[in-house]
Amino acid sequence: MPSNRNYPYIVQNLTHNLCIRYEALQTINDLEDAVSVLEELLVSLPDGHIQKTDIIYPLSRALLLRGKHKGSADDINRTIQELTSARSELSQSIQGPDSLLTLSDAHLTRFRLSHDVNDANIGVDIITVLLDSVIPAYKRYQCLICAAELYMEDGTPYRNVSTA
Repeated sequence: MPSNRNYPYIVQNLTHNLCIRYEALQTINDLEDAVSVLEELLVSLPDGHIQKTDIIYPLSRALLLRGKHKGSADDINRTIQELTSARSELSQSIQGPDSLLTLSDAHLTRFRLSHDVNDANIGVDIITVLLDSVIPAYKRYQCLICAAELYMEDGTPYRNVSTA
């Protein structure tokens, strides 16, 4: 029940699993459910609530997946907006590296929709900062994969297959 003090954590686990199931089965209803539950939770928490920032990352991840699935610029833009506005708080949390990876991916996805080179540049800047700061072996492989994908992207000023 929403009145349970552990409800935000339970919702996070539920929506994380819905996103995993979406990635495996490509069932858009899983993303719709995840976004809906997370949005309800986010609205229900008062401003300044300690868990409010913790909800932004899973919501943004679900929005990004849904945006990619539907080709929805609105979902991609909202992902970027949510993660950018909470970037300093998220960087201090355990979700910091994941949220930056998602933000970079969102910029790359928006670049693919709009062909605005600025988005591609922001994506590679985020990954460069993340690679410099992430602890070796902790999420580093994901950062390297994301960086390689960015360097392989056609239409960017930094495209370089050998660097990728």
